[in-house]
Amino acid sequence: MPKKVRPVDPEWSQDLDAALVAYGTAVRMQILRHLRIKGPSMRYQIAESTGISQSVLVQSLGKLESVGVIEANLPASERSTRALTYSLNRPRAEHLLRLVQKYVHGRGEMPPVPQGQAEIPK
Repeated sequence: MPKKVRPVDPEWSQDLDAALVAYGTAVRMQILRHLRIKGPSMRYQIAESTGISQSVLVQSLGKLESVGVIEANLPASERSTRALTYSLNRPRAEHLLRLVQKYVHGRGEMPPVPQGQAEIPK
């Protein structure tokens, strides 16, 4: 199994690791987008909307929850037979995205949008 290598950059942080977990795959980004647009949703609703398989969805929801960008309506101890509703933790998700922007662009804001391209919706 390949060894994970942490960047030697002093600007790197655990929150940047969390941002890679949250925004590092198209599947997880689809889930975050769904929750931002549709609001709190149950797993089957996310699956229907995105087309993500249940097995991949369960794994991805766990990773997103582990870094704090989504929250479930029940604590882990009460989940065995009850359906969960997931919601976006918008402040945490936006914080991680800003960290990536600051790390990549050297400041806390995005570069200007090139002419002819749309702004990212809020």
